[in-house]
Amino acid sequence: MTKKFATNIVILLLALVLLLSIILNFYLISDSSETDKNTDAGDNNVSAQEQEDLARDIVENGGYVLLFRHGNREKWIDVYMYDAKEATEGIDGSETYFNDAVCLSDEGKIQVRVMGEVLQEIKLPVGKVVSTPSCRARQTASALFGTEGEINNQFLHYGPFNETREEFNSGVKDEILKLPPEEGVNTVISAHNSVVSADIFDEVQKDIDFNLEEGGFYVMKIEDGNLVLVDKFHSFKDFNKIFFDRPE
Repeated sequence: MTKKFATNIVILLLALVLLLSIILNFYLISDSSETDKNTDAGDNNVSAQEQEDLARDIVENGGYVLLFRHGNREKWIDVYMYDAKEATEGIDGSETYFNDAVCLSDEGKIQVRVMGEVLQEIKLPVGKVVSTPSCRARQTASALFGTEGEINNQFLHYGPFNETREEFNSGVKDEILKLPPEEGVNTVISAHNSVVSADIFDEVQKDIDFNLEEGGFYVMKIEDGNLVLVDKFHSFKDFNKIFFDRPE
């Protein structure tokens, strides 16, 4: 009877130790999770503040190269073919039978009109304007900056022509380096999603995914002959909201 009682006591103590261990681990994991959440929230706040500071610097001081992705277009499977035809023949896509493939959609025309009104309201300082020969890029430049600007074939996206990605990247970098902004204004390029990649930069200041929504843009600088990626605004709304407080 005494031996059985002692055995039961030992089992009970082991069970209590196990229970305490489980409870302790639970609280340690909870604390760690909460710390991670706070850290993530802090990182997000820092990132948001950095983007706000950058947006205001773009507007107040200029000095950047901003490469925009054109506004919304209809998604056609063979868009590379139509873009190549428009560029190589030097024609205006809006006047062709395939205009729906290369120009802005009705939604895109509304989108870029509002974007242009926003840029006017916040008084974005713009110097040189460059666009690709693509109808949608030219339409975007006209709506945002009041002009198609200079047409540059190199900024038409990768894919329509017989070239390697390395050749394309080299050409893009060379052309951007020819466009340093004058003091107090920004150089703006109306182009496409696949034009910019990490390989064209001498320095990347922000670890980003090289992809934009239609209307988003990359922020670059030219420093001592080097091309520097500063950041991106993935969609225009990310930039837009910085300048507008909720009405009372």
